[in-house]
Amino acid sequence: MKRLNDVIEQFLKTDDSLRLGPRLGGEAQPVTKQQRLFLIDQLKAGSAINNKIVAVLVGLYVLMMIVGFVIVIALFKQPQAMKAALGGSFLSLLAILKGLYSVWREQTKINFVSSLLPSLSPEAAATLIKTYYYATKTQTAKART
Repeated sequence: MKRLNDVIEQFLKTDDSLRLGPRLGGEAQPVTKQQRLFLIDQLKAGSAINNKIVAVLVGLYVLMMIVGFVIVIALFKQPQAMKAALGGSFLSLLAILKGLYSVWREQTKINFVSSLLPSLSPEAAATLIKTYYYATKTQTAKART
């Protein structure tokens, strides 16, 4: 799964002027339109990967639902066996649903940022990206402590 922070981190590593912190020497180079377009292309590539993962997870979810119906029909006269089989099937559905939810959440973030970036100037886009990236890094670090 492609995460928004991973895509942004790759983008920020492409140019030292995009990093936060003290700068030695002259002014930082402004962000170019090509850099912004590169980031948009990277976000679209990440979105395509996530779309494929979503399709696979939805397929698995539907397959597990069909297996559950087949189990109910096949084991209709054996309630103990049906209970055991459906319990495992239900737990599998929950695991697939949790994975689908996390991919969907990342996909929504990527789609939001990739739809917002074309309407911004390159400087505003860089500010947005850096602010989001370092804010989420800070939240993650605080959550771990």
